[in-house]
Amino acid sequence: MSAWRIQPAMRGLTLVLALACAAGSVKRIDGAYAAPNGRFSCDVGPTQVRDFYDPKVDRGMAEFFDDWGMQAAYFTNGTNSLLPTRSEDRASDLAAAKARFALPNVLAPRGSKGAQVLHEQVIPVGGEPALFLIVDIPGSSGAFNATTGKHFSAKVAALIFIRADYVFVLTLQSNMGDVELAKPGSQLPVADFTNGITKFYQTCSFPAS
Repeated sequence: MSAWRIQPAMRGLTLVLALACAAGSVKRIDGAYAAPNGRFSCDVGPTQVRDFYDPKVDRGMAEFFDDWGMQAAYFTNGTNSLLPTRSEDRASDLAAAKARFALPNVLAPRGSKGAQVLHEQVIPVGGEPALFLIVDIPGSSGAFNATTGKHFSAKVAALIFIRADYVFVLTLQSNMGDVELAKPGSQLPVADFTNGITKFYQTCSFPAS
């Protein structure tokens, strides 16, 4: 008998967004999804989605999940969030997006203790540079040890990039992958994470302003 299980609903990486808001509504979609503000759309296949949008600050999320893992998109209007999005130094813009939006609101939110960046590099996506991260978030996987009841750490691939005045963070996480990476001697499959998050990006479109 397997020593691990997957709970029916993922724990997820609920977006904090520094707002006093609920985790968002959950619904079933046929595969096509469009953000309420029209700034991104994607085709992820039939799945469940938990989404939230705050028109006051033009910021939101869409988390696509099943028992096996989650893909998600988080976004914020950089102008409203006082994030640089159109400077001549794209590396500095991405660093600011990571430090002031991606880490505190998505990848290491309040209540997520010990989140750690395991890998970081700049990669090209859509003809522009993006910041690719692999982050370890303790206790956040949907998979857990059946004996102890303790959830595994989630190994999350994240892609941070800027389109027009918007900062986007795409994430990808696999429950089974978390189980495999919890085994002694396992190696972080950077190439697999890179390919996975890039394929997710390719299912999305980001209309220009």
